[in-house]
Amino acid sequence: MHERPKKRNNRYIFEEGKSYIVPPEWLKGTPWNPLSRTHSEDRAFLLLLDDIRENGQMAPVIITTDGVVIDGNRRKAALRALKRDVWCVVKRGELHVLYQHMNARQVPPTRGSQPLEIFMVQPLAISKIAQGKCQRMIDEMGAKNFEKFTKKGGSFTAWAYGGRLASYLGLQDHKFEVVMWCLRHKQSLVARLAVEQQAPKERIIKAFHDDVSIKSVINGTLKPTKRGSWTKGVLSPAVQP
Repeated sequence: MHERPKKRNNRYIFEEGKSYIVPPEWLKGTPWNPLSRTHSEDRAFLLLLDDIRENGQMAPVIITTDGVVIDGNRRKAALRALKRDVWCVVKRGELHVLYQHMNARQVPPTRGSQPLEIFMVQPLAISKIAQGKCQRMIDEMGAKNFEKFTKKGGSFTAWAYGGRLASYLGLQDHKFEVVMWCLRHKQSLVARLAVEQQAPKERIIKAFHDDVSIKSVINGTLKPTKRGSWTKGVLSPAVQP
């Protein structure tokens, strides 16, 4: 049985454990939820939009008693785009704790730049492991560079692979610059491959100073890996998949 929320002082009040169907405008998104999750051109968002259009809303949006979304920001945005009401269920508790708990259960989990984006707004809303990783990155690169790195789409993986490349090239003092160079040219995974297969250092260092992609200087020198298609364009014609 779906209920209708009470209104008090121009605010809708939702009761714990109850189920509601309300217009999406009555709900507030999580303040630190990454914008990429609800971007109209995001592939996952578009797939969800098509699914809801065809099958309807299959799972409820989880909200607080104040109507703030804990889990389901993407569903709420899709339903709003389709001009449909939202089925929601209420949980009580501190928002950042509930948000962290729900994201830890996601399959796939929060990934890419999303944990970093969330950490910048509400550090307690991501797992303690992710908090520790973010704090170590800030200690190493500084808060301003961490913000710059995050806004460029940086991730734990990009920092790790770019860092390994910097060490391989003997450019540890320029780790941040090397990582940002990898991000600019979308070559973090290629950087990992270059280190694993010990690609010519001199060529890569020249590419770094010239601010061109690694592919432009080592094309044809790397072997294929089991990871598959992301090596395409780096391999020699004889071994292209």
